[in-house]
Amino acid sequence: MKHILYLYFLLFSLSSVAQQNLPLKFQEDVVKWSELIWMDNVKENNQSIDYGLVIPPIVDNDTIYLFNNYKGLYENNTSASLCGFVIKKLNRTTGQKYWEVQRNYTDYQLHPRRKSISVPELRSDGNLVVTLCDESEPRLGRKSYWEYCYPAHMIIDGQKGIVIDSHFVDYADTSLTTFFSNTFSTPPVINPRFYLTEDGYIFHSYDAKWEGTKLTNFMNKAYLDSNGKLIHRDSIVLFRGKGSGIFRYFDLNKDSIGMIFAPSLYEDNFSVKYSIFDRDFKILDSTYLSHHFVDTFSHMSFRTVVPTHFIIQTAIQNWDDRNQYIHDYLFNTKGQLIDKLNHTLRDGIDNGIVYGWLEPMIDIINNRILLTHSRQNKKSESTFFELRVTDGDDNRVLKKIHVEGIRDHFRTQWATMMDNGDILLLIQQFDLPSPEGLRLYSWIMLDGAKMGIVTKTKDTPATQNHLKLYPNPTTGIVTIETLDTSAKVDIYDLNGSLVQSVHNVTLEVNIDNLPSGIYILNIMNYQINERHRIIKME
Repeated sequence: MKHILYLYFLLFSLSSVAQQNLPLKFQEDVVKWSELIWMDNVKENNQSIDYGLVIPPIVDNDTIYLFNNYKGLYENNTSASLCGFVIKKLNRTTGQKYWEVQRNYTDYQLHPRRKSISVPELRSDGNLVVTLCDESEPRLGRKSYWEYCYPAHMIIDGQKGIVIDSHFVDYADTSLTTFFSNTFSTPPVINPRFYLTEDGYIFHSYDAKWEGTKLTNFMNKAYLDSNGKLIHRDSIVLFRGKGSGIFRYFDLNKDSIGMIFAPSLYEDNFSVKYSIFDRDFKILDSTYLSHHFVDTFSHMSFRTVVPTHFIIQTAIQNWDDRNQYIHDYLFNTKGQLIDKLNHTLRDGIDNGIVYGWLEPMIDIINNRILLTHSRQNKKSESTFFELRVTDGDDNRVLKKIHVEGIRDHFRTQWATMMDNGDILLLIQQFDLPSPEGLRLYSWIMLDGAKMGIVTKTKDTPATQNHLKLYPNPTTGIVTIETLDTSAKVDIYDLNGSLVQSVHNVTLEVNIDNLPSGIYILNIMNYQINERHRIIKME
């Protein structure tokens, strides 16, 4: 289904032209900073990173650490896959770069000694520990590259950006166990990964094997000493089915792991289960999510994940009207449904453009889904970027901005929100929306206030509110004066939790069912997006 779903995105009608602005620029004043990802001593047409293996940035107060795995090429332009990385430390607000660490392990004479970032961790002493998947060249006839790797790590001085320690195992030791690497660009919430411990390494991975006519899906955990020698393994069975089904896992915190798994879509009793495990694979909590989804879909994927929320997406193409119907579901890490966003790709409209790209993200400020949309309708028009939010059974544009000039094209590869509402994008900038086109990558920080995001620490947006709400305090009924068009009203408590949603509001909202306290009313339609503080009294 995925190739059908994204057929609309990959139309090849542009002529090859150079980029005017690098990094990307918008006509509107919404960008706080841009940071180009550039591998030194590498040709322009080889500036490729693996966006399928996005490593979430680490944010420490006003500092942000960015990580990208470099995807290089052999001299004959065939892919060498992951063979290096770029690590940057920046000021989160200004984009000032404090330092950058690059490693390119491509060896064009022999097999590449490929290494890629597995898991970065900022320690309490301010130093950055980065575990690596080390795909060294084969020794003694053993297959120890391409699909397999060893653990490794490096420690970077957080202040100076200098590698102060590193450790790689003895590849010639034939007693060492090799492990599946993260070479194959699967989403980061399922990739195998190494964690550094005081005594060595821990390795997590997903695997499956046939037992008769059923495929058993399970999670592995291996304990290794500092030299990479296997001490012992643990595993848990996730499910058995006709196929490998769908599975994702992600770190909730240092003590627990979230896992979402489902048998094949074509199982008779299809279900989606979300469970929380501790680091020793002991189950802590579990719930089924299946009842939240639309009855019919042919594609399911697990999308954005942050420590507090995750998104599951379903989609189907209707062969009668030839439209594609996409549904994004936002859950918190307790497995509770928080928001749902529906989007339709219309036949004859959305598949008749130059290119387009959709990527859901999580609005952690307002507990909702934001659909990021980059698109160019005609070669004579600029590329635009939109944030779309739920509006009843449909969605609406929260903010729309335009790229400067008509020759610069981009698509969002990954998006996340900072705790102040700013939006961090990983973008691909290209001259052709096809595999043959030149591709360059940048991180862009968008100003959350200018993009219509309001932080929890403010009662009103950056712009002046125009609506008048009364009485305040109230015992139940809140009248909204000067509301010209019906609106959706989301009501939040002071913890930022959505406690009530009301659609098609034209005059008043009744909060009589809510306990006494202070609430934020977010009032939204096509013209307005305002937040007001209301005190509820008994």
